[in-house]
Amino acid sequence: MTDPFRLDRLDHDDRQAEAQVHVPGDCPFFQGHFPGEPILPGVAQVVLVTWVLGRVVGRPLRIQSVHRVKFTSPVRPGMDLVLRLAWEGPKVQWRLAGPEGEVSSGEVLRETP
Repeated sequence: MTDPFRLDRLDHDDRQAEAQVHVPGDCPFFQGHFPGEPILPGVAQVVLVTWVLGRVVGRPLRIQSVHRVKFTSPVRPGMDLVLRLAWEGPKVQWRLAGPEGEVSSGEVLRETP
C-alpha cells in the first residue's frame, strides 16, 4: 500500500513535533465512509498519528492503546491538517486541526524499543 497521506512538513525535537499533512481525495480510508458524504474515520486519524510518529522516530511504530480521544469535527477529502504531538516516554498526546480548528485530540501509548 502506498502512503495514505501526504506529509508536507515535519518539524520535531526530542519532546514534540508538528506536521502539516494533506489528506488526498483518493485516500483509501474514505472508501465506503460514507458514500456521497465522505469523512475520514476516527481510526484513520489514529493511523495518521502513528504514521507521523513513525517518521519522527525513523521506523514504523505500533500503538499499544488509545486514550482520551475526542473527534470534534469531520475531516473531508482534500483537507490540509496540522498535527501537534508531545510525548514523554511512550505516552504521546496529539491535537489535529484543520482550517476551521481542532478536529481531534487524544493520547496513544506507543511501543518502546
